[in-house]
Amino acid sequence: MLIRSVDTRTELSETEVVKGAEFERRVRKLARSRKITCQFVAGRGKGSHGRLYFGDEFTTLKDRRKEVGRDLLAKTCADLEIDPHELQEENECSCFAIPRNSRLARAVAC
Repeated sequence: MLIRSVDTRTELSETEVVKGAEFERRVRKLARSRKITCQFVAGRGKGSHGRLYFGDEFTTLKDRRKEVGRDLLAKTCADLEIDPHELQEENECSCFAIPRNSRLARAVAC
């Protein structure tokens, strides 16, 4: 029988909503701290999508007014080769609902 600790279950059930604009803002802040370029090009995507450049890396960012799900967030961070936990604000208790010891976090870690 598999027994999980309460902490793990609680951490996995946390859900934080982050919109595309908030994600972009945090990536820009990280880029400033690392002294690398970051820009969003709306013309490089269909409809409300656009391309977000982070140094030499890029990813497609969906509508900045809509929420970014946990899996899409992990994939986007992997495309940009950044750890999603680096985007965490100082006063937040969770980082976009991706537990550090989860499979998603290990897949994104470089």
